[in-house]
Amino acid sequence: NVQLALLPNFVLNGKIEETISNTGIGGGQVKLEGSMLSYTTTANRVGNFSIPAVIADTYTITAGKWAYITKCYTQSISQSSGSLTIQLDSGYYDDFSFDFGWTVSVNASDGDWQIGKPIGTNYFAIGDANPDRDANGDCGTFAYVTGNSGGGVGDDDVDSGYTLLSSPYFDLS
Repeated sequence: NVQLALLPNFVLNGKIEETISNTGIGGGQVKLEGSMLSYTTTANRVGNFSIPAVIADTYTITAGKWAYITKCYTQSISQSSGSLTIQLDSGYYDDFSFDFGWTVSVNASDGDWQIGKPIGTNYFAIGDANPDRDANGDCGTFAYVTGNSGGGVGDDDVDSGYTLLSSPYFDLS
């Protein structure tokens, strides 16, 4: 028999706000990924969020919402850290850390768009036909790719039809 002890934990409160105006961003998403645990939450209509039972650790913090630039950084968080304020810049950007509502339409027999960590395909001895990694410098490791099982140059391509990836609506006026 082994007696388990509960790790000390605390409530982490925070706010997601727009950088210039400091206005709360309602519906913004927050993800904390630590060495032992991960947490996800969505901010309320004024940008406030609360995560119960957080343990002290160093976290990769990612926050985002459609029409804002996703932000990610690393920070140590403990009970003495106080509340967390995350500021996001306005703009259209998606590194696929969160599901912002992209849709896929397809009639192809193979190779439809899917989100995941890219598995590359190889063009014989020449090199990569499709990369085995996400873009450098963005948050996370996810991307939209057509098929994602790796292999040779003819694998994971679009066959016998089309696949269409559509972003969420946004006004360009």
